Amino acid sequence: MDIAKGTGQVFQPLAVFDMGVQYSERTLKDDHLLPDMNRLTFINRLSVNYDNFNILHPCREGNGRTQRMFWDIVAHDAGWRLDWSRVSKQENDRASQIARETADESALIDMFSNIVCTPDEYDSRSAESIITHLQDAGYTAPPNIYRQLTPSEIDEELERDVYRRMAE
Repeated sequence: MDIAKGTGQVFQPLAVFDMGVQYSERTLKDDHLLPDMNRLTFINRLSVNYDNFNILHPCREGNGRTQRMFWDIVAHDAGWRLDWSRVSKQENDRASQIARETADESALIDMFSNIVCTPDEYDSRSAESIITHLQDAGYTAPPNIYRQLTPSEIDEELERDVYRRMAE
């Protein structure tokens, strides 16, 4: 089934999804994963690649969070950092929607111009303030936590249908 945000334009239609994946991967590969670029070139190429992958939108939920993590890694490996606390979820959604509907990445370029920074600039901001902003902006959910289950909690969990189906 094809996916759209609200009544907006559909993301990559399933009928041509493979073509979109190949194109997105090839474009990022041709950009060598964005290293050794000055800031302006990095922002421009990041915007193009971000739009390409955003259009794929393979999951009903979690695409934005997954993309932010993915692009954080790409930016880090390219010598840059992305300070998502400098942009709201709504600004990100709007810039992505404009790029999707018009094939014009200028709104993404403006957005990334605000959040791309050097490692030193990024490190100078407190991690706590970045996390607080992202939570306030609706970007993050409470983190997963580790906890030890009691034997009775384990038994109760194993009674769920999903585990019974796995045992069949």
